[in-house]
This record gives sequence, structure tokens and C-alpha cells, in this order.
Amino acid sequence: MCLKRIVFDEWVPKKLEVDLQTDHEGTLDLSRFGGGTCELKDGEVKIPTAEDADFVEPELDMQIVNQLIENGVPELAAKHAVFNAGENGADEAIMWFYGNIENPIVQTPLLVPNPRKGAGAASSGGAFVPNPDSLMMLTSMGFNEKLATRSLRKCDGDLERACDWVMSHMDDPDTDEDPADSMQVDSVPAEEVKSAFAGSDGGTSCTTFKLQSFITHLGASIHAGHYVCHARQQDDASKWVYYNDAKVALDSTPPVGKGYMYFFRRQQE
Repeated sequence: MCLKRIVFDEWVPKKLEVDLQTDHEGTLDLSRFGGGTCELKDGEVKIPTAEDADFVEPELDMQIVNQLIENGVPELAAKHAVFNAGENGADEAIMWFYGNIENPIVQTPLLVPNPRKGAGAASSGGAFVPNPDSLMMLTSMGFNEKLATRSLRKCDGDLERACDWVMSHMDDPDTDEDPADSMQVDSVPAEEVKSAFAGSDGGTSCTTFKLQSFITHLGASIHAGHYVCHARQQDDASKWVYYNDAKVALDSTPPVGKGYMYFFRRQQE
């Protein structure tokens, strides 16, 4: 649970010093909100899962786009011109526009294949196909095609991010396998995960929660200070432990009302 602790007073951000009135030793019952189960109730409709579009508008230098619009180029045509001119600037974009002014494509929205679709295919076992122009840009900088392709795949096809990534991974081994992919991680059976949230009836009907930890901010304003944490002691839930960088100590008077973020743990029935 997060609280809005920053307000704007005449456009100046300020901390909101108000205590949250709560019984931090008690429990929080959310049954009135209808939670606690994963089943739909009568009259409820499942929220559809949003899917990435197959085609999206690419990122463009809007300063150059606006410059072309100010010179009389229609907005759709200006976006096509800037996209096809690449990194060559406004002059090259204008030349491209006048060379393609009769092309009906400049009157349609500029859409390119969604790079995230390619990244999703790669993560699910399909082959990632990089944008040829982005790949050529990276290889022209002296990087081999394998490393350039890997950087684009890691960055969802974003050329600017791929440039930063490849600069910091120049010494990586020349292999298509990611180090993280070769690590073996023990998985926890789904039954054990469910049991952590189960009520006494074996289902997931328990809707009672208890405060486990919270985060506060030390400092007179949002421009100074840092965040600290208080958490219940594992072997004695009645005691609170204060975490402030390297300093860890028991706190007999935790400032529960000053929290910015609160974490609750589901209680067993």
C-alpha cells in the first residue's frame, strides 16, 4: 500500500507531514472488497489481457518533425521524411519529402513492425530478426554482426539503448547463449506457493492481513535525506527492526504513521 506523501504548494513540491492513524498491531480484513479468491463472482467480467500491436509508430526526433511542419510539410509526410532520412538531419528529410511528394504513402500514418513482438518471439523460442538499418548502423561502428544482433535483441530493437548495451558488453564471450540462460534455478512447486496463501480450508479464502514492514523518509524536504525501513523481527513479531544503510537496530517506537509504503502479510486462518 502506497501513500501520497508529496504535494504541490504553488507548484513547489513539499512533504506532507501527516500521521496515518492505524492499529499496526491489529489485522486488516479485506473480505468486504471481495478479494481472497481467484474465481469470478456473479456479474464479474475478467479484464482482457492487453496485447502489443503488430505495428507501432517509431520514435522520431520531434524537433526535426516540427521544423518540417513549420516549413509547410504535412505532419504525416514530415514523419515519413524524418524516418527515412535517418540521422541525416532536417535538410535530408526535406529533400526526401520533395522527392516523394507524389507518393501516396506519405499521406498515411507511419507504422513499423513492433520491435517488442520480435523480442517476445525470441524469448519464446522464435528467431529474433533485427531491423536491417539498426543492424547496419551498429556493424558500421565496428561491432560484429552477432554482437550487434544480440544487443538489439536485448534492448527490444531500440537502437539507442542497444548502442549503450554493446559498449558495456564488448568483452562478453562470443556466444549466442546468455549467462543467465545457463544458470539452473530450483523452482518451487506450485502447491507450495499456494499453501503459503491458503486458509484453514485449504483454499485461498483468507482475507486477513497484518502489517509486516514499512518505508519512511528521513529529511526535511524531498530534495534531501533518504529512505529507511522498519520490519518486524522474524522470531518475535512484537519487536521492530530499524534498517538505515549499515545501521540495523531494534526500535521500540517505530514511526508507523509516517510511512510512505506499507507491506502486509496474509494471515493463516
